[in-house]
Amino acid sequence: MRSVRTNIVAMIFLLTCATQVMAQGISRPSGFGVRLAFWNITNQKSSFSLSTDVTNVNSSVSMNGFGSYIYYFSRFQSNIFFETHLGAFAAGSWSLTDSEHDNVSMVIPLLFGLRWDLLPGKLPTSFQPYLTIGGGPYWNTEISGSSQNIVQNEVLVETGTRLGWYAGGGMNLMLASWFALNFDLKHHFINYEQNDDFSGLETSLGFVFMWGAKKEMFRIQDVRVVVEDIYPAYYQFYNSYPIALVSIRNTAGYDIEVNVRSVIKGYSLRAKNSGYFKIRKGQTRDIPVHSLFGTNLLQMERRRSAVLDVEVEGKAGHKITKSASAQLTVHSRNAWDGAIDKLGVFLTPEDQEIREFTKSIRVDDTEEMQQLPDNLKFARAIFSELVQHKLRYHPDPNIPFYMDDRVQYAGETLQRGSGDCDDLVVLYATLLESVGIRTAFVEVQDPEKPIAHVYLMFDTGLTPIEGYRISPNDKRYVIRLRDDNRSTVWIPVETTLVDRGFEDAWRTGATAYLEEGKIRNGLADGWVRIIDHE
Repeated sequence: MRSVRTNIVAMIFLLTCATQVMAQGISRPSGFGVRLAFWNITNQKSSFSLSTDVTNVNSSVSMNGFGSYIYYFSRFQSNIFFETHLGAFAAGSWSLTDSEHDNVSMVIPLLFGLRWDLLPGKLPTSFQPYLTIGGGPYWNTEISGSSQNIVQNEVLVETGTRLGWYAGGGMNLMLASWFALNFDLKHHFINYEQNDDFSGLETSLGFVFMWGAKKEMFRIQDVRVVVEDIYPAYYQFYNSYPIALVSIRNTAGYDIEVNVRSVIKGYSLRAKNSGYFKIRKGQTRDIPVHSLFGTNLLQMERRRSAVLDVEVEGKAGHKITKSASAQLTVHSRNAWDGAIDKLGVFLTPEDQEIREFTKSIRVDDTEEMQQLPDNLKFARAIFSELVQHKLRYHPDPNIPFYMDDRVQYAGETLQRGSGDCDDLVVLYATLLESVGIRTAFVEVQDPEKPIAHVYLMFDTGLTPIEGYRISPNDKRYVIRLRDDNRSTVWIPVETTLVDRGFEDAWRTGATAYLEEGKIRNGLADGWVRIIDHE
């Protein structure tokens, strides 16, 4: 016997633990249930009596308030539900003697009310207590009769309808998201007359089936792609800049936290988490989506389609996960969207090939060259080396509007021996940066010309009063304020003249800067811009 009890207790414990994991409150919006109930509608005790003597055998049975309910509920909002109950209760007393009366009472309540679940849905518990209140009509019937003899029988039937109300509470034990056991306790307030008062306490036990979509914790409203085109050269930029925004609406009725995990299969190093953002009930919030790229992206030889997979994890006591995706385009490693601000990402001054190239350059050590600042000596020597390599300017092809511009890395331009203005600017800037000379791009979008142009300038390191050391003509150089609040002398260079030598490239660059930037007010009007890069 003790072993049976132990097994029963263990089964109950395991069932409770399992339901704690499986259930998350009454999350479905509708349900239908059945209850067995007890309600003492006659205010008498249930009993059975039997007495005998020499001549008679007397027996009587009294049963009070047993019945049942069927009920239906539907969610009104959040944790509040509409409820409808239809029940039937009977009570009576019966005697086997001729002198006693038989009485039967019946009550049929049709009740409408509200149920309020006390615990928020975010608590992962299978025990869901609630409070209820409502009212409606109570139909009652009383039947009494007597049998004085075999011939004469009297039956008296009385019926009536009373309005009443009830208040109470109960508990649902969730065994699954669609099924629960139910215990209910309520007090009925029907008639306050001393005689014939059906008011009293009712207890019931039953089960309920539920259906409909579960109440959502959150909804993914939209995935807005901020960066539809992924350019491999910008991979470090993407690691800190959001490539998409996920619009999430909190539909739970309580505050939640969400984390967005994103990955572009085949291109991301690993999934990237946004970290948890708090979203208040009813609020919609945009969560930034990042992707973690690495140098493997620089192996792309041609443009391909890609899919951004987004997984949104919401938590508030328990966790819910939803997924979404968006289409992207990953371009080739040399692709460029034409934004001059990002042209600097193609500079690779730390490449071993570049460093070896600049180390091999011999600087002219003549007396005239010794008078020049080191930065200018190195810049002249590097440009002269490019002339010796017979590099040539090759103009941009006629690229259709739907195709990308293409920028060669410095090593590629050295190998091929030619490039357009973008390629040659990147090459020369990379070589200068590799020996510690600061550079900047000069973008010209002349409104009188159909296409834009770019050349560069570099920092000589001289102060303005030392400008005479490079030229007595102050129109041949530019004085710029550095980040450390020091003004230094910069030299413009037109790199497309790589086949004509440093002096021609310098003279042409300085003339263009003076004419376009100063005389024609290109700097002031914004169609001439200087872009520094680290």
